[in-house]
Amino acid sequence: MYYNAANDKIERAANAQAANEARKKFTIVEAQKTQTTEEAIEDIRAKEAFKEWAMKIKQNDLTIRFEKRVPDWDGTPRLETALIELLKPFNTETNRAVGKYFWLSLYNRITSPGCLAPIVISLFGAQNAGKSRFSNEIVRTVLEDREKSSIQLDLGGKKAQKLDFLREITGNSIIANIGEMTGFNRGDLNDIKDFVSRTSDPMHYKYEGHFDQQRQWVRRYQFRLSGSDE
Repeated sequence: MYYNAANDKIERAANAQAANEARKKFTIVEAQKTQTTEEAIEDIRAKEAFKEWAMKIKQNDLTIRFEKRVPDWDGTPRLETALIELLKPFNTETNRAVGKYFWLSLYNRITSPGCLAPIVISLFGAQNAGKSRFSNEIVRTVLEDREKSSIQLDLGGKKAQKLDFLREITGNSIIANIGEMTGFNRGDLNDIKDFVSRTSDPMHYKYEGHFDQQRQWVRRYQFRLSGSDE
């Protein structure tokens, strides 16, 4: 009997101790829950504050990356002749001016999105002359991505189609490719002039508000493809 009584006493003491430990753990857990709730609220507030700050302080990753990679000029003039050396058109005053305008407008659109660049550059040549590859190589070099390319633009497209185009090209390319003057026959001339001469576009994404997107692409860099007999 003594043995059993001792065991009972030990068991009761163990149960009491276990119960006490359980109460302590419960109290600690409750305190942790309260602390976690307070921390969660603070975390939400911090995220909202950071989001508000981030929306006000914006930076352009493409511009930053591009400017870091541009080497110092070696003093050799290339603006007027680079396009002629690449594509082999006639070395005329007009072609030199076109080449200079192209490189300046491309550089300024990358480094100063939304700058004025209203002239449409047209390249005339037979198929497989390298016009499309030329634009694609520029896009891939600037964006440092071999999967990127120029984006097709239909000037005669509806408003929704143009919005899709803007979403596709913004941040993904720097050249809009208008093949064979696409859309000139179907599009209203005033609408085309308006779209071509803009420096920014009203845009919106799902679940986001409307905003004005500064153009960072040579929106009027135009390729016109023609057959050898045309």
